[in-house]
Amino acid sequence: MTITTAIRTTALSTLALGLGVVLLAGCAPLVTPESATTAETTINLDDSRNYLFNAVESRFDSTETVVVEENLEDLLPSQEFSVEGSEAQSLAGGIVFGTITDVAPGAAYTINPSDELNDIELPFDSADAMWRVAVLTVDIDNGLGDDVDSVSKIKVGYVIDATLNLDLALDGFDKLNGVALVLNRPGKFEFDESLYSVRWSGALLGEVSAKDEISFPGLGDESDAFVGDLTTVDAVVKSNKKKKKVVKVDVEQNQYVRSDR
Repeated sequence: MTITTAIRTTALSTLALGLGVVLLAGCAPLVTPESATTAETTINLDDSRNYLFNAVESRFDSTETVVVEENLEDLLPSQEFSVEGSEAQSLAGGIVFGTITDVAPGAAYTINPSDELNDIELPFDSADAMWRVAVLTVDIDNGLGDDVDSVSKIKVGYVIDATLNLDLALDGFDKLNGVALVLNRPGKFEFDESLYSVRWSGALLGEVSAKDEISFPGLGDESDAFVGDLTTVDAVVKSNKKKKKVVKVDVEQNQYVRSDR
């Protein structure tokens, strides 16, 4: 039996940037991939890494998010944007490279039928949950950004759909030897506002290979285009050290129009 789950569409999460400027940085739940099966099927934890990224890619393909950035270079802390005349700032809350050392339960949620803007918080293992937030502890090897370049570890909230096989999804994080995370600034999760979240609805959870190469499997065929020339951790670090011009952005008909395009 194949399980398919429609993505929740009540609202995309938003991140305030500067004076009244809003950039979309959605964090919808992971969608059950077409290859997922019911709990009665024997779980093969060797496949958990692929199971996790299949779910991430399914969510990425199902989510429409309007963002300023076009690629990884746009999300470097050294690249700043001024939207509608606001104070120039970087778009992301930081980029970190490191290792996930712990995966812990956070909270679970379901839709509030009487208030779409305020979801109902539940215990992590609640059978009524529509999505859950796992808390990832990440030991940092390289941190780019004012808040992550001087710390050795951070905690990240990661949203997963309740219809996923929880054992497989959580074990998938453990199977990642090295990770690249493009972060939103903290404050998204009410149960712990110190947690970071991962940009593009979690799709910017990437891998770092033994050769220092970066990929974002959750982007599917779009990973290479997103990474561009920044194919290694060293390339990202070097590019971030280069001085860049502030990009001015206007909003026209709910779309971002960049001065460098």
